[in-house]
Amino acid sequence: MCSFLSSCLHTPGQYVRLSHDSRPESILRLMLKEWHMELPKILISVHGGVQNFELHPRIKQVVGKGLIKAAVTTGAWILTGGGVPVVALILEGGPNVILTVLEYLQESPPVPVVVCEGTGRAADILAYIHKQTEEGG
Repeated sequence: MCSFLSSCLHTPGQYVRLSHDSRPESILRLMLKEWHMELPKILISVHGGVQNFELHPRIKQVVGKGLIKAAVTTGAWILTGGGVPVVALILEGGPNVILTVLEYLQESPPVPVVVCEGTGRAADILAYIHKQTEEGG
């Protein structure tokens, strides 16, 4: 259990860091039985920015609040660094993120991808390409 400092309130929160070979069954058991969480209605997977990612403070605040609101109002779980998403959120990122988006869009059914334009690198490239193809360019 970790504690997160919010304003002057000290709010406890659950946090788990996993190894690449962690057993999904053990993690699910922890979340459902120990933390008493409900199964998610949607999974949101966040991608991008693993190397020295600096997000403008205002964008960071807006994305953070929006992501939390989306998770709370829809009963979603937020995953970072992998997982099997139902919606992928792209912030910044490099070539691997572009390949990940391609894989998601080629799945059957395709995984919806939300690209945050203005966060840099791969996200901006994907947003530009989308605009060009949508405008018939």
